[in-house]
Amino acid sequence: MAGSSTYYDPTPLVITPFTLAEDTDINAINTAIDNAFGAMNTALAPTSEILTTDETIVVDGSRATFFLGKSTTGSFVVTLPAPAIGLQIRFIISDITSATVPSITTNSSANIIYGQVLLGSSYAVATEEDTISFTFTTASMGNIVDLESDGTNWYVSGQSHAIGITFSAT
Repeated sequence: MAGSSTYYDPTPLVITPFTLAEDTDINAINTAIDNAFGAMNTALAPTSEILTTDETIVVDGSRATFFLGKSTTGSFVVTLPAPAIGLQIRFIISDITSATVPSITTNSSANIIYGQVLLGSSYAVATEEDTISFTFTTASMGNIVDLESDGTNWYVSGQSHAIGITFSAT
């Protein structure tokens, strides 16, 4: 793979407890509280990035949005991280051409994608799949695929105006 990004850290957030003396200055209390909440906000902040080349997503957060853009090198593959409970990843087509047809695969080619996406007035169903592909002729900007993991599998939902998203098992 050409790139690797870190997006999900499954280690729990630890906020160091603190004690305050009865005569502690109110500013010291406010600083301690601000530091604790600052650490929480940093740990929980979602990540967003535009992807245009092969990429392996490495875990370091709980939510991430990836915009799949126009590649200068042709079609590209985004490889999911291993399933981790609560991990949520959203993919949005932000630009697509005949030379740029992105696909999303599981990290070990395991057939662990389940769910369905709305395709105009019909559905595409994923049952034990390992690849999600976007079809150039019918995929369009704004197509969305959401994935969420239970620690074992990936569950997909999403939408496309037409048959622009397909599933397969290799």
